[in-house]
Amino acid sequence: MWKSLVVQADLDGCAETGSVRVEIRLYETQKRIELHYGMRKLPVTEPEAVYVAFPFRWRDGKVFYEAQGGIVEPGHNQLPGSSSDWHTVQNFLAVRNDQGHIVLGSDQIPLVQFSDLNLGKWQPVARVEKPHIYSWVMNNYWFTNFRATQQGEFRWSYYLTSSRDASNSTAVRFGWGSRVPLIPRALPAGQGEAGKCSDSRLRCEAANLLLVESRPAYEGKGVIMHWREVDGKPAILDLRHQPFAGKHATVEEVNALEKTLNEGSSSISFAPFEVKFLRVIPK
Repeated sequence: MWKSLVVQADLDGCAETGSVRVEIRLYETQKRIELHYGMRKLPVTEPEAVYVAFPFRWRDGKVFYEAQGGIVEPGHNQLPGSSSDWHTVQNFLAVRNDQGHIVLGSDQIPLVQFSDLNLGKWQPVARVEKPHIYSWVMNNYWFTNFRATQQGEFRWSYYLTSSRDASNSTAVRFGWGSRVPLIPRALPAGQGEAGKCSDSRLRCEAANLLLVESRPAYEGKGVIMHWREVDGKPAILDLRHQPFAGKHATVEEVNALEKTLNEGSSSISFAPFEVKFLRVIPK
């Protein structure tokens, strides 16, 4: 359950441009804030853009974000020559210091700018001098594959939390759980003792291991599991006590092309930030 507050205003204080509505949701059962935006945008041909600013005041805060397959600190472990004016966020970004972090994400708006509006700076190395986040919702001045006007009804949202545990695994669980939540299925309760049981088809004791994907194998039968270590620490996935292992299925390590690397392992070891694939074959 949540409690909400709704705020509505004109864009830039001008009704000729459009209006925006913001619903702020505060959750009773978890440490979570959601911002739900609704915008009615009128056609404007003059150069313009829409940003949502998050000017976090976080002492000595550093910015990290999840890219495709890993965590990036802009200007540090970023690929040389890659974009420094704006960045593309996957499931979350985090502002961290030695006391904890703030985690922010969005289902619909992936583009962000850090520290300032960096239009046309083209910095050789990104410089994030303050932990300010600018979510870039839209603009009409990119000259390729964009219309001169952007109008209509738009809706998007953000999710936020904070924690004293500033590890990647904490941010990953919140970000992935918000953007890619597990899909539950409710089943009617059984009779007697049958109505009190619970079970899980997958168990992982290592908090720094992320199951990125689970899908049918392209070649042959079975299910391919894509795992990633996220905290920069060694980890072990124990297969001996998995409900699907043993008499129900065999497990083997494969590469990205589903070629077998190791058969019949009782556990899988992960080096820091390593990615591995497993194939589960029902018996």
